[in-house]
Amino acid sequence: MGKTWRTIGRWVIVIMAAVYIVLLIHFTFFPFPASESRGQQTTEEIMAAVELDPLDSIRRSLGHVNWGLGRGNRVPLRLFIFNHTGNLVLLMPLAMFLCYFLPPKIGKLRIWLICGLVSVGIELAQLALSLHFGLRYRVVDLLDIIENVLGAGLILLIATIIGALGRRFRSAYRRRASRTTLDVKKDI
Repeated sequence: MGKTWRTIGRWVIVIMAAVYIVLLIHFTFFPFPASESRGQQTTEEIMAAVELDPLDSIRRSLGHVNWGLGRGNRVPLRLFIFNHTGNLVLLMPLAMFLCYFLPPKIGKLRIWLICGLVSVGIELAQLALSLHFGLRYRVVDLLDIIENVLGAGLILLIATIIGALGRRFRSAYRRRASRTTLDVKKDI
């Protein structure tokens, strides 16, 4: 019975990983712009819109938030929170799935680097699609990469801490259990 549940659990994790990959592709690339909106911007305009200064990107976003709040509009604040929280959370499941599927000798640092490469790949693919469609339908931003990598690093750090605490509690439980059995044997 135990092996059956392990096999079912593994298949559930594989299905969850597949669903996550589909959702990751959906949230980062779709919807594509309508075909009638193609070619509205030149390549130079698209390349000039690439955000390479993360602090400037944050300043601009906070400026929109302040502008909206000054007029009683909370939508820019919600968009700011949604965007930055979403970027932090976006690659957290990927980091955990990589920890599960890759051998432990790979290490969390390499998994973190893989997540960074995936984030760079997503941004480059968004840039390539923007150039292909001839308009900026997705914002290509260095801050997105930084937030994705920070989120993956944060979840790996949390997993490391929880793993260390779990090992400590297990070893304390085993020590206590072995002392208890020794005490029982002495009494006999």
